[in-house]
Amino acid sequence: MPLEINNLTKAKIDEKKLRTVFQNSINRLELKTASISLAFISELEIKKLNKIYRGQNKVTDVLSFGNQDIKEPAFSKLPLEQGFLGEIVICPKFAETKAKLFNLNKKMMINKLLIHGLLHLLGYDHEKSKKQAEEMEKLETSLLSL
Repeated sequence: MPLEINNLTKAKIDEKKLRTVFQNSINRLELKTASISLAFISELEIKKLNKIYRGQNKVTDVLSFGNQDIKEPAFSKLPLEQGFLGEIVICPKFAETKAKLFNLNKKMMINKLLIHGLLHLLGYDHEKSKKQAEEMEKLETSLLSL
């Protein structure tokens, strides 16, 4: 299973659509064997992770943890094996708030965050430079339109 989904919240998540978005993205990126774990967690949990791993004591929408960054997946039951890119955690409640800023519906925002997290797992980093941010945004938009 290339995409493991763990919804640890009461939010309604369209797992079928997420699997389609993920599969289309890895096909477009020409990743033959790629799997990730995707967890939906509360504002409290993502705030804790954001503080521990990024030094930011605030809620965020998405965090990515590459397989090189983790000894054992926190939310996944997937083995750390070839093709496992890492874990993405999304806070659906914060994503809903952020969706309003982007004028998107909640489902579309969740799809955007999945792609955003996937690109981080592949080494893209919008915080390194304006050029990388633009490249990442362009690729995100392209993948989201599939």
